[in-house]
Order: sequence, then C-alpha cells, then structure tokens
Amino acid sequence: MSILTRTLRIAALGALALAACDDLDVADLNNPGLESLEGSPTPVALNTAATGLLIGLRVGISEPNGLIAILGALGREGFNLNTNSDPRYVAELILGPLNPGSGAFGANIWAARYANIRNTVIVLHATDKVVGMTDEEKEGLRGFAKTIQALEL
Repeated sequence: MSILTRTLRIAALGALALAACDDLDVADLNNPGLESLEGSPTPVALNTAATGLLIGLRVGISEPNGLIAILGALGREGFNLNTNSDPRYVAELILGPLNPGSGAFGANIWAARYANIRNTVIVLHATDKVVGMTDEEKEGLRGFAKTIQALEL
C-alpha cells in the first residue's frame, strides 16, 4: 500500500468520524458556567469557586499601574523612578482631578475588586443550596467568603 493511499484512507475515516458526530460543541471544562453554582451546586464546585476567590484577590495588585503603585503615589510614600517605562500620568494622581476612565486611576483597579465581591455573593448564595456539606463546613465557607469580601472592600 502506498503512502498516498494510506493518507487518503485516514483522511476519509476522519471525515466519516466527523460526519457521524451531530454535536461538536464541548463545554469549557476549565471554566464551568454559573449555572452549576446557581442551580444545584456540589461541594467540589463550591470549593473550586472558593479557590477562585483567592485568585481574584490577587488580580491586578502588582502591575505598574496596579493598586500598590497607585496608592503609593497617592500617599506619597512610593514613586516609580523608571520614567521611561512608567505608563501612568502621575500628576493626575497627585494634583487631580482624577479621570475615572483613565488607565492610570480608574476602572482598571476597581473592576477586579468588585468582580471578586460579586463572586463572593455567588458563593454565599450557593452555600445555602449545596447538598453534601455539613453545617460546620458551610459556616466555614461563609466565613471565608465574607473575609475575602471584607478584604476587597
């Protein structure tokens, strides 16, 4: 059997296999939908969401225009001396007025914080519906979510 014949047979079998599948939509297994937490949450899904709260707590903290750098410029205890790569307009931060749509001090800081607060609310509502967790585990999860929420606020 020649290589060309073998390649054509493999291609034909592949085409037949794809034609046999009616539904090729596969759910994103790395990012489960919100329906799994709102409808009938499982303890595993709830613990995974709690891990996501920790990840959300650390988002956008150390970028050059992140929370620490900007609050350091506002409090005048920190300043990025690398002026060639500093993307912020620092006079806006120190003198004002602040432009809420600016990349220097705007939604890029607060959006991640409030998105994580929304996630804590989702976890708190899902904790009420979960089956298979003890009352102590539910209270621990509620306390953890409220702690993350307080840190974000």
